[in-house]
Amino acid sequence: MKDIYSFISELCDKEAYQFIKKDKLELFLQRIHIGSDDEKKSTSNLSKEDILYLNSNNTKLLELKQEYKNCKNGIIDHSLWKEEYTEKEIDFQSFRADSGYIWQIRDMNFDINYLLTWYYIKSIDKLNLLDKLTEDDAFSPYTVKVKDDKLITRDLLDSILEIYFLENNLGIYDWEELNILDIGAGYGRLAYRLSQALPKVGQILCVDAVPESTFLSEFYIRYRKAEEKVKVIPLPEIEEVLKNKQIDIAINVHSFSECTFSSVSAWIALIKKYKVKYLMIIPNACPASNGGTKILSYEKDGTYRDLELLFANEGYELICKEPKFNIELAQKFGISSSYNYLFKLSNI
Repeated sequence: MKDIYSFISELCDKEAYQFIKKDKLELFLQRIHIGSDDEKKSTSNLSKEDILYLNSNNTKLLELKQEYKNCKNGIIDHSLWKEEYTEKEIDFQSFRADSGYIWQIRDMNFDINYLLTWYYIKSIDKLNLLDKLTEDDAFSPYTVKVKDDKLITRDLLDSILEIYFLENNLGIYDWEELNILDIGAGYGRLAYRLSQALPKVGQILCVDAVPESTFLSEFYIRYRKAEEKVKVIPLPEIEEVLKNKQIDIAINVHSFSECTFSSVSAWIALIKKYKVKYLMIIPNACPASNGGTKILSYEKDGTYRDLELLFANEGYELICKEPKFNIELAQKFGISSSYNYLFKLSNI
């Protein structure tokens, strides 16, 4: 990679916009856009306590599984995140590795795509989030080294881009006592990053219909010492929490795309009931969604259903739709491009 970094340094002359806009870059990216799918593994440096805790027989996890089995709120109706998929995709001690939570080397993501994304963010980083938000190799994410041996991951880069989408459209950085609900929070990636980035945020609630995700996000938020701003709520308890906590923004990143229409309907009915004003959605960029230009559910028979009419019928009006990257070349070659959507609940 040293030769690639040298090439980019010469090409961009240390200016991100020049790097992104150079005509010959596209040919260069196409030429190197091949390689092995072998993931670079990093050492998690787990403590003995972490190793004992992070396993499928943990009493806390078994209790959560039973609670979720007894949950009858209509949300749990899995088409993808069934037990066999979870067992295959989630390694409890390397839950930040390439997995069902976040594709890192899949989607044809190579180091050069990470580097392009990093340069793109540098060009828009008015809040200096690349400096403020830290990264390490805990729990085995796929990492790429950039200037001064700084580590970048898709966890970090995607989170920053998602924060900027909300900042540019809603001004979340200076929004005092902002309350956010992260639906399908996975291991707590975005919630943790929001807590790092937003000094005036009130509370960020993590909720997920998969008990393993709730288990891991509880651990991860505690590991990152972010409990003051981030609360992980087991799914059976979420409605009781929403009765007493006014949420300003609900977020769903790559989760509704892996849910059934009936499950998404239950989620939308819930946030509408408690008057959540804004809803941000990022769909998976699968072929059926035409690169994320459509928001689709994933049904048990392998078919897809359009979700945007559902949102409209429930009163959530689309107020913004834009690509993940606002420069065409970056949208083509940045890591896992899709589209960002923002909806607003009418009549509140």
